[in-house]
Amino acid sequence: MNETTVAVLGIHLNVRLTDGTSFDVHLSDQGEHYVLGRDTHGDNSRIDVPIDDRYVSRRHCEVFRRPGEDQWLLRDLLSSNGTRLNDESIGERV
Repeated sequence: MNETTVAVLGIHLNVRLTDGTSFDVHLSDQGEHYVLGRDTHGDNSRIDVPIDDRYVSRRHCEVFRRPGEDQWLLRDLLSSNGTRLNDESIGERV
């Protein structure tokens, strides 16, 4: 998952994979933290948005907000191939 775009209104993600395919993800704005990663079928790690792609790390990135704030952030979780937002590599981005 080298490229990920986050639209902050609601919680709508458009995930674009390295092969050019993309899909939309809609998350509840009631939560505070969502992890995107490779679906490992039986792994006990918490993955909220499983992605079946060999370039996606088990725990690839997270979308979260700090308690009491309305702003959502995207953070790479030290993935092997990195995470991108609007075609720029990210560490942590609003």
